[in-house]
Amino acid sequence: MRPTPAELISHVRRILRDVVEPELDSAYAKARLAEIRATLAQVEWDDAGLQLARDVTTLRELLSRCRQWIESDEVRKAHFADNLALMASLPHGAIEDFAAGNGTRVRYHEVVIALIDPLEDWLSTGQDDGTGLRLRGELLSTVVR
Repeated sequence: MRPTPAELISHVRRILRDVVEPELDSAYAKARLAEIRATLAQVEWDDAGLQLARDVTTLRELLSRCRQWIESDEVRKAHFADNLALMASLPHGAIEDFAAGNGTRVRYHEVVIALIDPLEDWLSTGQDDGTGLRLRGELLSTVVR
C-alpha cells in the first residue's frame, strides 16, 4: 500500500508543523500541538495491526495456560471459579478490524488483572506446584508492558 500508514502520518505531522503551528497565537495551543505531533511519532504505524494481533495472541495463550492449570485440580477450580467464568466470557475467533482487536485486547487484559489477586491468595496457601508461581510472573510481566 502506498503511501504506507507511517508515510501518511509523517505527512500529517509535517502539515501540522509547517502549516498549522505558524498560525497558532497561543503558547498553550502550540504546546498541545507539539504533544499531538510527538504522540503521532511514537506509534509504529506500519506494524500497529500486527502488534495488536500479537498482543491478543499472547494474552489468549497465557490465559489458556492459566485455565488449563486451574482446571487440572478440583481445589484450584473452586478457588478460581469466578476467574474461570471470566475466561469463558472472553471473545474467541478472528478479529474483524482494529477497533474490535483493541476491544479484545482490553478485555483480555482486564481478565489477566482480575486473576492476579486470587493467584496471590492461592500462592499464600502453600499449595502451589510451582506452575502458579511461574504463571504469576507471566501475568505480572503482561501487566507492566
